[in-house]
Amino acid sequence: MRLVWGFMGSHYARFKNFLFPPRVVVAYLKGMAAGIRTRKEPAHYAGHNPAGAMMIYALLATIMMAAITGVMLYGVSEGMGPLSSLVLPDESPESEVLKDIHEFFANLSLILVFVHVGGVVLASWMQRQNLAKSMVTGLKKKHSDYVDVP
Repeated sequence: MRLVWGFMGSHYARFKNFLFPPRVVVAYLKGMAAGIRTRKEPAHYAGHNPAGAMMIYALLATIMMAAITGVMLYGVSEGMGPLSSLVLPDESPESEVLKDIHEFFANLSLILVFVHVGGVVLASWMQRQNLAKSMVTGLKKKHSDYVDVP
């Protein structure tokens, strides 16, 4: 659903509207860290902030890798699915490496989900608004100095 929404959704939900260069993401994270120490609000964005945008791309990539390697393992171990013609013995060294890769991406996805939830809670607290509600409704409390992305 998020992939479709990233291409066909509202203005701020589209992938093209939250592409930030790495230097902007790093600067935003430094601003967040400094804001925690000084109790100063970080920059407000009308749409996704740079850290949230990067997290979306990271989550999509890790979930996609976990899904691809999972389908590959299903083909190897069960002889079923779209990759069932993959001819690797279930206990071969290659199969074990594939299992390790799948487990890595599945665990990394879970870690990123927890980091994402923590980031949303932290940003909500720092900006004094409910960002989780904004994720569901698509509406965000107006702020006088929003940084808007074209």
